[in-house]
Amino acid sequence: MTPKRAIAASALSLLPLILLTSLAQSKPKIEKQSFTSNNKKRTFYLVVPEPLKSEAKLPLLLVFHGSGRNGLSIVETWQDIAGKENLIVAGLDSLDSSTWSTTKDSPSVIRDLVQTLESKYPINPRRVYLFGHSGGAVFAIDVAMIESEYFAAAAVHAGSWREKDEFEVMRSARRKIPLAIWVGDRDPFFSIASVRATRDALTTSGFHVEVTEMPGHDHWYYDLAPKINEAAWEFLRQYELSSEPRYAESVEAADASDANKLIAEINKSQSHLLELVKQANLLETSIDGKDLARDRSELQKLATQQVDLLKQAVAIAQTAADKAQHVAGMKIGEKNQAYFQATTQYYLKFVELLVAKSSEAEVLLTSDSADVIAGRRDQARKKTESLQQELNTLRTEVEKATP
Repeated sequence: MTPKRAIAASALSLLPLILLTSLAQSKPKIEKQSFTSNNKKRTFYLVVPEPLKSEAKLPLLLVFHGSGRNGLSIVETWQDIAGKENLIVAGLDSLDSSTWSTTKDSPSVIRDLVQTLESKYPINPRRVYLFGHSGGAVFAIDVAMIESEYFAAAAVHAGSWREKDEFEVMRSARRKIPLAIWVGDRDPFFSIASVRATRDALTTSGFHVEVTEMPGHDHWYYDLAPKINEAAWEFLRQYELSSEPRYAESVEAADASDANKLIAEINKSQSHLLELVKQANLLETSIDGKDLARDRSELQKLATQQVDLLKQAVAIAQTAADKAQHVAGMKIGEKNQAYFQATTQYYLKFVELLVAKSSEAEVLLTSDSADVIAGRRDQARKKTESLQQELNTLRTEVEKATP
């Protein structure tokens, strides 16, 4: 054998090894990553198919683990399908590994995860899906209802609504998001009856729900995960949002509690404010009945009282504006935020009006002649009348913004 032929034979003998190496790399790896949401560091596990072509928009599947586990335990079951189907899969750790909560693990956290992934990978925003097992399955169903216009479809294993109040979340859905449920007829936690009741409630309301009852199967997911996941993906991949996703910002429970406290304080302040304005207006009536030349001493006494009342009112109105602005910045939903933004502007304008009215009264405390005081009061009054009109306009805007 000549050297040339020997080299050719060696190259040929390496070919199977190269192919085997390529096959071994076809299964995408799992990466542990983190992001920050609601001022908390959150951990998730991610599978991204390789090689990743930036021009191709890929579907994203968010998977939710069962109670007592973490995101890795469920992402591992989707690893093969992710590589085969060119699918990005992300599994978030619940804040408390023993349970999922739409308060601690709120829809805003899920949205933040999606946005984090969209900033790094070429994701098709109209093809973002949900899958969950057990406690993660119930969570996935709830999130699907709350954010029905944000996710294309949901599929779950061993999950359903079981208590009467759980069904109420269905009212949150703005879109009839498709749902599929797999359940074993020997599942000790989620019975066939509870799954059927969930299906019936949703289908009665116009949702498309598919239920697969698995004979002889209990709650254990992992042995049958390849079969369940493949069927779940066949269901999910059919659906795509017809328009760009819309996130319906929900009210965070903690923010709602804090907001309600501030609202109660604003309402209490409003009552005090109106009482002060009423007293100031009574003094104004008395002032208008006096003669500037003859009743100077009495007018100054009335004006001093009026200025004091108006300054108290200014402080209360400014505090109300500050609190309304604080509420507007909370996660209380877009409509509520718009309402309190309008309310903030209303109170700020109220402050301007009260300051102008106080300036009008302070003219009476000067030593100027009656004619000069009358002229300055007339100018100040025109300003207060203009501000009153602006305040009335803002009041109408607040009424229109009322949720």
